[in-house]
Amino acid sequence: MNIGNTHARKVAQFDGHTGAIYTLEPATEPHLFYSGSDDRMVVEWNLADPHQNRAIAKLTEKAFALKYLPEKQLL
Repeated sequence: MNIGNTHARKVAQFDGHTGAIYTLEPATEPHLFYSGSDDRMVVEWNLADPHQNRAIAKLTEKAFALKYLPEKQLL
């Protein structure tokens, strides 16, 4: 894909959510990130191993936003 001077390429595919993903949030470790979805799950993903994911929360509502506070170890 080429958009102006920006080039994008698919690096990996992350499978796990059963609904639309609404939010992504980086973790302290550069190879980890979190996602929130229409399926009401919050999942931790590993860029080094796309198949290594971990559901860390089942919410009562859809997750439209996430914020990681590393100094308090809160997501």
